[in-house]
Amino acid sequence: MLLTPGDWHLTDTIDVRHTSGDDFSHTPQSVTVHVGTAATAARCRPFDDAHARLSLDRPLPLQIGDRVLLRTSGRRTVLAGALVLDPDPPSLKRRGEGARRADALAQTSPEGDLIGEVRRRGAVRSEALRRIGVEVPEDLPEQVRRLDGWLVEAAQAARWSETLRAAVEQHMRRDPLSEGLSQGAAADLLDLPEPKVLAPSWRRLGSTSQPGASR
Repeated sequence: MLLTPGDWHLTDTIDVRHTSGDDFSHTPQSVTVHVGTAATAARCRPFDDAHARLSLDRPLPLQIGDRVLLRTSGRRTVLAGALVLDPDPPSLKRRGEGARRADALAQTSPEGDLIGEVRRRGAVRSEALRRIGVEVPEDLPEQVRRLDGWLVEAAQAARWSETLRAAVEQHMRRDPLSEGLSQGAAADLLDLPEPKVLAPSWRRLGSTSQPGASR
C-alpha cells in the first residue's frame, strides 16, 4: 500500500468490538485478520464476548472505526466481523486488567473519544490523535486544554501546576540561594511525555517560581 509519510499510525495491536458472526467466546487464538485488501495472521485475546485484542503479525495503517474480518487460519471460513475501537491501546501487564479493559471498551464510542484519549495519555499531540481517527476540533471542549501544540486534560494541567508549585517552594525553602528547580527535575517529577510540555505549566505559576531556566 502507498501511504503519505507521517499521516498514518501503523499498528500491530488493536482493540475491537464484535459486530457480526460468532462472538469472541468462540474465536480461536490463531486467526487471520482481513482489512481492505490486506490480510495478516493474528492472535486473538478475548476480553469478553463483545471485545477482544488482536495482535497482528505485521503492522497496518488502522484507525478508529475501521472494520475487519476474522477467519480461521488456513481456511476460508469467516468467523466474525469487528470494529476497531483503539488502534493504539495500552499495554496490559497486571492481573485483572483484561476485565477492566473490557469495561472501558464497552463505554468507548466507535467515533472516537477526544476527552477519553487525552485523559488516558496525560498529554498528546493533536496530529497523533488525528492519525488514529480522533477528530480534534478547533474549539476544544472545556475539559481539554491546548498547550503549545499539546492537548492536555484541564484537570491534569491544574494538577501539574499545583505539584510544580509545591516542589519549587519546597526546593527554595531548602536551598534559598539556588537558581531554582531544574527543568529536568521538574519534568521527571511530573512524569511528562516530553520536557517541552513543562513550559506551559511553569508559565501558569508566574516568574518567581519558575524552574531554573539555565538547566
